[in-house]
Amino acid sequence: MNAGSSARGSDLLERILPQLRVVKGPDKHGRYICWCPFHPDGQGDPPHRPNLSVSSLGYVCHACGAKGNLGHLAEELGLDLRPLRDRPEFAFDYRDENGLLLFQVCRLPGKRFYQRRPDGSGGWIRNLNGVRRVLYRLPQLLASREEPVYIVEGEKDADRLAEGNLTATTNPGGASKWRKEYGQPLRGREVIILPDNDEPGRRHALEVACQLDGIARSITIIELQDLPDKGDVSDWLSSGHTIQDLEALAECSPVWEPSDCDLVEGSRAGGVTKNSQASRLVALAEERGVKLFLDQYGCAFARLPVGDHQETWSCDSGEFREWLASALWESEGEGGNPGSLRSAITVIKAKAKFEGGRYALHNRVARHDNAFWLDLADREWRAVRVTASGWHIVSDPPILFRRYTHQRALPDPMRGGDLHDLLSFVNLTNPSDELLLIVYIVSCFVPSISHPIPVVYGPQGSAKTTLLRMLRRLIDPSAVEVLSLPDREEELTQQLSHHWAPYYDNISSVPARLSDSLCRAVTGQGFSKRRLYTNDGDVIYDFRRCVGINGINVPAGKPDLLDRCLLFGLRSIDPERRRSEEAVEDAFEAVRPLLLGGILDALSRAMGLRETVSLTRLPRMADFALWGCAIAPALGHTGQEFLSAYEMNTQVRNEEALLASPVAVMVAELMEHRTDWEGTPTGLLEELEALAKRNSINTRAADWPRAPHALTRRLNEVGPALAAVGVEIVKRRDGKRRGLLIVKTREMRHPA
Repeated sequence: MNAGSSARGSDLLERILPQLRVVKGPDKHGRYICWCPFHPDGQGDPPHRPNLSVSSLGYVCHACGAKGNLGHLAEELGLDLRPLRDRPEFAFDYRDENGLLLFQVCRLPGKRFYQRRPDGSGGWIRNLNGVRRVLYRLPQLLASREEPVYIVEGEKDADRLAEGNLTATTNPGGASKWRKEYGQPLRGREVIILPDNDEPGRRHALEVACQLDGIARSITIIELQDLPDKGDVSDWLSSGHTIQDLEALAECSPVWEPSDCDLVEGSRAGGVTKNSQASRLVALAEERGVKLFLDQYGCAFARLPVGDHQETWSCDSGEFREWLASALWESEGEGGNPGSLRSAITVIKAKAKFEGGRYALHNRVARHDNAFWLDLADREWRAVRVTASGWHIVSDPPILFRRYTHQRALPDPMRGGDLHDLLSFVNLTNPSDELLLIVYIVSCFVPSISHPIPVVYGPQGSAKTTLLRMLRRLIDPSAVEVLSLPDREEELTQQLSHHWAPYYDNISSVPARLSDSLCRAVTGQGFSKRRLYTNDGDVIYDFRRCVGINGINVPAGKPDLLDRCLLFGLRSIDPERRRSEEAVEDAFEAVRPLLLGGILDALSRAMGLRETVSLTRLPRMADFALWGCAIAPALGHTGQEFLSAYEMNTQVRNEEALLASPVAVMVAELMEHRTDWEGTPTGLLEELEALAKRNSINTRAADWPRAPHALTRRLNEVGPALAAVGVEIVKRRDGKRRGLLIVKTREMRHPA
């Protein structure tokens, strides 16, 4: 491609300069300094000065103020510009296999095009009579025979993709000008077609696909989302997408099938044929009673009959696609072509959006019709309905749940179980944590409340991972029982949205950016993620999850995350008491149905007690505390026993928060032998730094504040933990001067 616009500017400048008195130039920016022809002083001799600056971009006189583009300057000088007006902005070379120039496609201002061929003597003939037509960038196309080929609708789009190291081409003449011979260089190649966003573009893409059927190894048609009318792949890339996004989209898009060729014939006749396989698939879904709707996030779902029960699947899922193909085979004895399935699913999703209702779908547990529901995630799509009167399994529950492929079924619960039997598999360091653990397990079946994060810690060989796996099998069985903490927040959001009880294994520390995300997952604040392959479409997640983590030490370091945790310390297992993993597995699986039944029994009784619970002072995680006071009696304990255990665990959390913060440790030491301290943040920082140096604390570390305002933020974070051990921080302001008052409210209790 030749940059015609800059060439036109350079040619015009060459015609103008001889008409001016040039003093010097060009400089590194291509500017010339000349005498100005528009005022007398600009045409004279010293002491007058040449003030006209001229370049291919235009002109300006710094004395008289005359300025404009080169066309205006040429007119002022009386030059005839007609020969230049027909010069193209861009000229795209079409060459044969050996690189010989055959013809050019030229673009004039205003998106006007013409074609021309060399006349053999350095000039051009504006027609292609007798010239062989070839694909654009043919030599590059042949030089990369193993690479996928992107077919676009214009030369500038092909050049744009080639700049990103993709093999791209187009045919001369644009839409509806594809020739049969263009297919030969594409024989055996992987082809991706990118139509422009208009009806001629889509029709052209189908025509090209049908012409390449049986020639190309595979064909994919990708209609890029959120393009403007008549937009193309260059517009898509300019809107913020990348070449890597395009390659990923091509990788995951389904292969086009020749059954869509009937759509080409129908579109040529003025409309899509009504009896295509795609239209029959849509009609078949309606005939079989498929209920279409949107979930709370605006995604399309189908409630459909499978055997003697109903299932709920995303319209984009492989399960729904397989159901459609199976239904077609049963009805017509014909397999569903991928292209027809794609077309049918597109129509079905539109029907869900514009004709269906809206239902909130839940993951594993839900609240509906004055009851709690538990998805057993079995093949029959059964669920357990729990009320204050008891619980029972429902074979045909209402639309409540969506399924993910990793989920595994819960066992059928058995009545008469006792959740205390789980404690024989656990070796907790603190006996009071036993009640806290089983209360936590029952609370995980209460939807729509904030659930604390169990943090399981202890030395190697204390069965930390085993405990998390057992909890997972009781609450939310999965093919992936424990997860690795991802590096990116987007990946964490995806995991949290797909798991009711995501448990993270062997964590040494939780990064600050992910710590905030885990806090939001507990309290139910929203997450936002860009919808895949769109520019401005967002998916807004709003959920609460039962998150758990483990590590040798307590991995939660930030005070706001610790404030949402339950700390469960484990001790090493005595070698004489250690059992094989297989023996533990078999023993646990034998009692798992009874343990689940015991959980449901306790949950039902707690539902009847919950309204009678009231507390004069609500701790953090208030809903969990209130439910805990109802669950503990349902398990044979008292509410006060639970609150005492919760308070002891809170004290351990506060100690961990203090020990995790060098600022908090130094504030506690500062107040060791005094009742109060008053001063400015600057003064406090100086005293704390002096203490830190005496205690060999690295004040250059990332968690040590470098400035007074950073110290104030650290104090905000650790304030609740300091208050719990008897140190209160009060902020003051005297005019423009900020001050701090630190008061010892009682005899300090130091962390262990």
